[in-house]
Amino acid sequence: MIGRAEVHVFRGDHLESRHQVVGALADPSGALLGSCGREAIDEPVFLRSTAKPFQAAAVVASGAADRFAFADDE
Repeated sequence: MIGRAEVHVFRGDHLESRHQVVGALADPSGALLGSCGREAIDEPVFLRSTAKPFQAAAVVASGAADRFAFADDE
């Protein structure tokens, strides 16, 4: 374990929120190389909004973003 991990979200100079996070680094075979945030890295993970980058990549790769003229911020 590499200690406590926390992400701070700012809106301008104002601290809007803090989130405790857990992270893991694995090699291509799946062997754990390091972790941060907790001692037990094998706790369940719930996908929720972490799927958004994968969903967005599929929209771009399929051509749907171009077809519907999505702006970069969308």
